[in-house]
Amino acid sequence: MCTSVSVISEDGTHVMGRTMDWYDLYVKPMYIPRGYQWKSAFDNKKYTNKYAIVGGGFQDNNYIDLSDGVNECGLMAQKLTFSNGAQLVDDKHDDKIQLEAYEFVTYILGNFSSVTEVEENIEKFELMSNVINNTKHGGSELHFSLS
Repeated sequence: MCTSVSVISEDGTHVMGRTMDWYDLYVKPMYIPRGYQWKSAFDNKKYTNKYAIVGGGFQDNNYIDLSDGVNECGLMAQKLTFSNGAQLVDDKHDDKIQLEAYEFVTYILGNFSSVTEVEENIEKFELMSNVINNTKHGGSELHFSLS
């Protein structure tokens, strides 16, 4: 389980913090540069990040798994765990962007500059269940926090 805290100061500054109450996940500091190209583990579709990201996570078989981070615009995101956290999709729809649940933080931070922009585009995404593509990076227990 993870615990998340988000504070907004009197001057409007946002600060996020979290715990990672797990065994060693090999999480390390990561920097993902602007223009970084990556492929989704779900369907191998290529994506190019518009924004640079710093955060904590790990790289496994050329796939980046960010637990949390902040992009160059100041958008912050966290991937947290909680029983029955996410509503994942079993059947894909061609008009949506399909991602493994663990890829959501990398995509959001790499392509959006604000929470408002994420909210305006959230319906374009499908976080896919492990029914279609069996991955070891988590699924239905994931949920997300943005600031």
